[in-house]
Amino acid sequence: MDRGARVISSPPAHAPRTRDDVVRLSRELLAPLERHRSPGGARVIPGGRGARHSEVVQGLEGFARPLWAHASLAAGGHVDAEVWTRIRRGLINGTDPRHPEYWGEPGSHDQRLVEMAAIGFALALVPEHAWVPLDEASRARLAAWLATIHRAAVRENNWLFFRVLVDLGLERVGAAHAPASREAALGRIGRLYQGGGWYADDEGADAALDHYTPWAFQFLGLVYATLGEASEATEQLRERARRLAPSYAAWFDATGRGIPYGRSQAYRFAQGAFFSALAFAGEEALPWGVQKGLLLRHLRYWCTRPMTGPDGVLSAGYGYAEAPVAESYISAASPCWALKAFLCLALPEEHPFWSASEAPFEASSTYTDVGAQAVVCRARSHVVLLPGGRGGAGLVHGAARYGKLAYSSAFGFSVPAGPLGLEQRAPDSELVVSLDGRHYTGRERPTRVDVREGIVRSEWSPLRGVQVTSWVIGCGTYHLRLHRVESESALRTAEGGLRGRIRGRGPCADAGEGACPREGSRRIRRRPRHPGAHAAPRDRRRRG
Repeated sequence: MDRGARVISSPPAHAPRTRDDVVRLSRELLAPLERHRSPGGARVIPGGRGARHSEVVQGLEGFARPLWAHASLAAGGHVDAEVWTRIRRGLINGTDPRHPEYWGEPGSHDQRLVEMAAIGFALALVPEHAWVPLDEASRARLAAWLATIHRAAVRENNWLFFRVLVDLGLERVGAAHAPASREAALGRIGRLYQGGGWYADDEGADAALDHYTPWAFQFLGLVYATLGEASEATEQLRERARRLAPSYAAWFDATGRGIPYGRSQAYRFAQGAFFSALAFAGEEALPWGVQKGLLLRHLRYWCTRPMTGPDGVLSAGYGYAEAPVAESYISAASPCWALKAFLCLALPEEHPFWSASEAPFEASSTYTDVGAQAVVCRARSHVVLLPGGRGGAGLVHGAARYGKLAYSSAFGFSVPAGPLGLEQRAPDSELVVSLDGRHYTGRERPTRVDVREGIVRSEWSPLRGVQVTSWVIGCGTYHLRLHRVESESALRTAEGGLRGRIRGRGPCADAGEGACPREGSRRIRRRPRHPGAHAAPRDRRRRG
């Protein structure tokens, strides 16, 4: 790839340790967006990257996503009057069909439905800024535009919570709303719950278990449980969040780094938003000092990374601006979903979350999480996730995002740079097989996954006539991989370890960058039938 094309800016100036520090960091990330706001206030379109949805929708995305931080700041007593004047102008013009900055009529499975959630949140949390100052006609148009989410079809995943948040916002400002539609959405969300605090981000056996559970399902569930009327449903949402807290906390290492895994890595420190939402909801699922430490260490880590472009706006990438790790739905404004992590700013200074001293999170060195279908190995230097490999169908580099055998908070992962040979395939933390020695395939869409007692067992078929059973065993500071390969034809295999640091950059998800430690290829012929559920194979083991 062309290394000269990468744009790297300086990290943010503030490494937060106090509430005031977090306020400064949020403002530092919000301010550059105002330079890209349209005259009518309804569109914010940072330059440099487009997405598969229209420019109008990208402008709505840039308008809406910063509201997660603006509303939280306002609720906590930090109101920027000039910005809120522009926001209200945008709400008026964006929902007026006669205005050139009208956002358009939302349709089924429309990206507009996603962005409505932040507006519903602002109405519910700070109606005195987002609703009360509007005239009656503007209120009516805004409410009518938001209400279309009850007529349009939403995707059967975390999108269901957008309908819930929008309806909550309408209810909180006294506008017409649809409680039956909201209750139906909550029921469908319940069908995606997998236990242990984890939600599958889709229906079906290949549904992903990833960061969308904490930063979407659980985050929005806690917002609803806090701002909505207490009920059996809201208590259930709180209980699920309490169950997730220790499991998800294990995904963060002692320096605050999360594990780059799954889709939407461009949302960056949205990974820590769950702990912000726990505090907002008044849930001491972990001691206050532990929750505070998890969030602030995470924010401090990201303050060491060049995560913004030259204009100060969050860039599309992970450790730095990097187009290959941004999916087709990621626009220049999409990374602003990270701003959900600032929800804790809605809490006053005297809240126990802010008054507590930071404390470390303690967990066993090998943590088995059946709900996430994964094992977590916690070493001193980093945390390694050993997942079952499900998810990623239909995504660009989906197999690299979900199918590898291990993901590290320190070393990130590689995505293929091309189709030929091991160097282009970049098979870090993968077992890959090839019939011709040129085209290699790894684990995708396993047919069976079992997780228990520190062992992840998966069955998968990389090629027709090839069956692989993998046992990945967590051993605290390291992990052991065993594979049994059954093939109708002769084939070659290769396996890589965790990818290394490149020129001192540290964790990042790269497009074919960096060497992958790998074993020599070998020819594998048909082998006897594999043993039972979790028994390790006794012959011809491959270790990585």
